[in-house]
Amino acid sequence: MNEYYPTPSHLVKEMYHKINKVQRYLTILEPSAGKGHIVKEVQKLSESRNGCKTMTIDAIEVETEFQHILRGENIKVIHDDFLTFETFKSYDCIMMNPPFSCGDKHLMKAIEIQQRRGGQVICILNAETIRNPHSFLRKKIIRTLEEYKAEIDFIEDGFVDAERKTGVEVALISVTFPEIIKTDTSLILDKMKKAEKYEDLVKDYASLISGDPVMGIIDSYEYEIKVGVEFIEEYFRISPVLLSGDEIQNKECFILLSVGKENGRPAFEDDRATTINKFIKRTRHKYWKTIFNLKAITEIVTTDAYYDINSKIEKFSEYDVTLFNIRQLQQQLYQSLSGNIEAGIESFFDDVTTKAYDGKNTLYYDAWKTNKAWKIGKKAIIWLNAYDSWSGQFDPDYKADQKVIEMEKVLSYLSKGKKTVADSGIRQKLRDARDGGQTKNIEFEYFNLTFYKKGTCHIEFTNEKAIELLNIFVAKKRNWLPPAYGKKEYYNLTPDEKEAINNFQGEKNYERCRKDSEVQNVLKDNGFLRLSA
Repeated sequence: MNEYYPTPSHLVKEMYHKINKVQRYLTILEPSAGKGHIVKEVQKLSESRNGCKTMTIDAIEVETEFQHILRGENIKVIHDDFLTFETFKSYDCIMMNPPFSCGDKHLMKAIEIQQRRGGQVICILNAETIRNPHSFLRKKIIRTLEEYKAEIDFIEDGFVDAERKTGVEVALISVTFPEIIKTDTSLILDKMKKAEKYEDLVKDYASLISGDPVMGIIDSYEYEIKVGVEFIEEYFRISPVLLSGDEIQNKECFILLSVGKENGRPAFEDDRATTINKFIKRTRHKYWKTIFNLKAITEIVTTDAYYDINSKIEKFSEYDVTLFNIRQLQQQLYQSLSGNIEAGIESFFDDVTTKAYDGKNTLYYDAWKTNKAWKIGKKAIIWLNAYDSWSGQFDPDYKADQKVIEMEKVLSYLSKGKKTVADSGIRQKLRDARDGGQTKNIEFEYFNLTFYKKGTCHIEFTNEKAIELLNIFVAKKRNWLPPAYGKKEYYNLTPDEKEAINNFQGEKNYERCRKDSEVQNVLKDNGFLRLSA
């Protein structure tokens, strides 16, 4: 952070006016975003000039603290260290104010990225890097800038009025690399000439896949992107010879390349970069969906949590499938799951108590600083119809399956910290019960269920510890128990605290729970959600 010098708005405006404007959305990369001064100023300038957003901006930032700030501003952070960044995406422009001490390395990295397929680099650099090219790298940069006729403006006192002031002279560099469409070689034609067999391609593909599920997905993603991008590149290489029409102005390619559909119709693009980026986004969507549906995730999430994380797939389609982004997903996912799981636990508790069929077997007690509170006993009756409305036969449908799965998962979270019984196993038990004509005392891990035609389900809990944990978790979360619950020995509690605990479970059970590691885990904030296990 010692080299963090936010770019003042007047310099960003100069950078913005150097962008090569085109008649389509621009894709921009900011590889040393800091707190987002360049990104936000460019967005503001774009909106004021065009009346709407005409560009998408990806940001890279190495400082974790700044990453959080950027995300809080709804700025998309796609990687941490620009010098290790690799992507298949095409950017119209890389706009940057890199750290002065290693600005030459950052500029060279940006140049290499844009040289591959074409694009612009606009960079604020310590002027000394250009005026005194004493190293091999700096000399290479100067040669490249001269070769591509870069514009270089030297600016004195550019940071005198900045958030962090410095009198260092800077150079504002703008260089454009032409779009590269190779016509001298063809991956597809080469493979045809060599007559390579399809089986060989499959073998090559299989060799890329490692044993680790996540790394295997990353390998597959990178391979598919490489093949797809190369195919698109090949299309634009050979399209000049696939023309029809007698006169030049009427000639058009008679083979059209579509990436997906829009409004049910093939979506064709005229330019290479847009076609490639659209393909990359759709491929990202497919692989993020694969990650979101890994068994390790689907078996631990509640139904609400599952739909919540799947709703985020479109958002993640803006990010490459890399280890960095998967780690970011994990952090967000665990935070989201914790909230959804806690909501699922409380919802199950309410179903068995306040929303139960007739309130039978629900236990009441005087809670801490409140009127009445509830807890679950050994038996309960809930609304859960498992009979077919047409035939009148016992035939649990998908909704009934999901409800039982939710009940099992909630109790498994509390007692084990994660799901251990597959959804398919629970569904199979219900199918076996249906096929065997069994509607009473269907055994599951934490309870036995009996279904009745009037649409009710009788629950007999067989795991008393799981129910105790459930009661403690909800009571603590809803402040029905004293804040000191589980922390103080009983004899150190105040009279009011003792009264609440006596009503809830009594001194003997309290002391047992106070020494119980599972209970203490439940009392911790999200402690029982050992999702990384």
